[in-house]
Amino acid sequence: MRKSSLFLGISAIALSGGISPAARAQTTAATNAAQLGTVVVTAERRKSSVQKTALTITVVKGTDITRHGDTELSQILQDVPGLQFQGNENSGDTGGAQSVGGAGGPPDIAIRGLGTDGPNKSPATAVYLDGVILQSGGADYYDVNRVEVLSGPQGTLYGRDATGGAVSIITNDPTQKFSVFGQVQYGSYNFLGGQMVVNIPLADVLALRVGFNGDEHRAYLKGESGHESEYNSRAKLLYKPIDTLSLLIGAEYYHADDNITQGVFEIDGYPKATSPAEPTNFDVVGGAARNPIEFHKYYADFDWNLGLTNVTYIPAYQTTHSFTGSSNPFTGYGQTVSPYNQTVTHEFRLANPDNSKLIWVAGLYYYHSDYAQLYSGGAGPTALFFTFPQYYTNNSIAGFGEATYPITSFLRLTGGARENSDGVRISTGGPPGSPPGELLSYSHRFEHFDWKARIDGDLSPTNLLYAMVSTGYRPGGFANGETYQNESLTSYEVGSKNRFSNITLNAAAFYYDYSGFQSLQSASVLIDGAYRPVSTVLVLPAKEYGLDIEASAYLTPNDKVSLSPELMQGTYSGNGSYAGNVVVANGKMLPHMTNFSVSGSYSHDFDLADGSVVTPDVDFHYQTKEITDFDTSNYPSLNPEFVQNAYGLINSSIDYTSPNGKYSVDVYGKNLSNTVYKLTDTVGGPGVSATLADPRTFGVIFQAHI
Repeated sequence: MRKSSLFLGISAIALSGGISPAARAQTTAATNAAQLGTVVVTAERRKSSVQKTALTITVVKGTDITRHGDTELSQILQDVPGLQFQGNENSGDTGGAQSVGGAGGPPDIAIRGLGTDGPNKSPATAVYLDGVILQSGGADYYDVNRVEVLSGPQGTLYGRDATGGAVSIITNDPTQKFSVFGQVQYGSYNFLGGQMVVNIPLADVLALRVGFNGDEHRAYLKGESGHESEYNSRAKLLYKPIDTLSLLIGAEYYHADDNITQGVFEIDGYPKATSPAEPTNFDVVGGAARNPIEFHKYYADFDWNLGLTNVTYIPAYQTTHSFTGSSNPFTGYGQTVSPYNQTVTHEFRLANPDNSKLIWVAGLYYYHSDYAQLYSGGAGPTALFFTFPQYYTNNSIAGFGEATYPITSFLRLTGGARENSDGVRISTGGPPGSPPGELLSYSHRFEHFDWKARIDGDLSPTNLLYAMVSTGYRPGGFANGETYQNESLTSYEVGSKNRFSNITLNAAAFYYDYSGFQSLQSASVLIDGAYRPVSTVLVLPAKEYGLDIEASAYLTPNDKVSLSPELMQGTYSGNGSYAGNVVVANGKMLPHMTNFSVSGSYSHDFDLADGSVVTPDVDFHYQTKEITDFDTSNYPSLNPEFVQNAYGLINSSIDYTSPNGKYSVDVYGKNLSNTVYKLTDTVGGPGVSATLADPRTFGVIFQAHI
């Protein structure tokens, strides 16, 4: 199935009454409990069972990613409750504007309605790859052990830019067992992909793991829009001279030359920014949006158990070179070049010794990023009318700590704190009308304190209740001549995690007070006969509440089902103003969220006489209306250009695994109904375009393990 455990349920007792008598049989229950297993996560910077961790956590197994042929994070996390994508991988596109991460890298991700809009704004969700924040580099998803999605602000342990939550991608480490894994995949639109991973024990204390991956497919839309070509290599060397000491050194290279799946939708022969532009099929003209990116990453992970404490140190260096360019007959031409983009991070942590009654972690974090962007635009495919350079330096220093103390044998109290000091220095082209070549300089330091308080208790060894208050924040900055300040969020959450025999059932109810929410809007405005970029910064306080429920059950030892509904409501709780204009947003819906969504899956294992297994499965996702992007034209009346109406998706696959488990063949179909839905919208000048999710695709995967 596409997902593994996560599942936040309200009342396991109510559901347990619906299990059949056969499923309640003692022998079957024991088998099913073993099948559910224990999923270990590192969400709180230590190893713990997902069912014993008092957070909303979704875990996707790497084996499920490989089996379904998922090559994009949007495919991997499609069914995570409350999660919305704001563009395609490697596009750097967030509603037509660059984020502070620069072009390229993972898409901006919204969790529980908290997304990223406008230029130069930190992302709302922090994405980590092997313990290192993925600032703006590319990442391909192969040889993955698991992906952990943490919903809700993670300010104390993950720092700034985690108001919505955090996504942590963990790849497999070297082991002392020689192994080779190979995969070949072919599918629709001439999709061709392949990967190979080799694990080599070099000595009793040394092991090497090397992986290569690549995939490409032709364009999804007319005009060569939606083409993909990318490849990735990774090497990890593990030195472990004794059980209490290990040093992991890693290096990664990624290259892609993709086109965003961006369609230009015409109404009455010409797109209009004030008329609905609802796509109905994939047979549309695609804007030429080319996005080559090259990424290098080098890092280490040092762990030493000193007895009195455990020491962890993770230094990392990553650099990205990228280009984002697009043109179409309506919106004209634009490109963003990032000639350099370098990030250095250091994380140092101390943690409690093994078997300590007090569970704690404390550390220091350092982040420094330098990059440049040059934006150029024009009224046609070749006619440039302005260039807009920007040079950024961002740095952050933080001290953090979190501790859990058992008040009784079944009740625990957790407290956490983090002090952030973030510096921003920007040199940028002047606003419209400034003398050519003039640069404006901006420098500021932001201070912020995040905290967490939580109480959790065991109703039984398999039933957990918790209540938590936590905060998160994003630092302020500067965009197109306007400054904006810190924004902070306070979250209140109560949850329950339960396991009864063959059922895992969990739930979390949350309330967000986002009094400092800022909507940073970038737009092209007609000035002196030419469209030029301008920004408006709106302080629009917001409130939000919702309920996540996730359940999984083995109906029989061979039949597994999951269901994950979510209810959510989020509105602005005040109006905003800029340049004398009032934005009447009070009571209006937030972008990047739906009032209701539900995902589910079912699979059955057919055990054949020769020991082989055939497993068909199907999963679905449905969600109600979503506002794709913030734009001032949505208020007081919603601009239909920015609406994605309700839609549903169905995916299916059939897997054959050989008797010895060394070979498998998978046949899959994704988006079987060929549903067209938008990830982002862009209104620039007279034109309207939308970034689309993938169309219907079929494919076959051959895998071999040695």
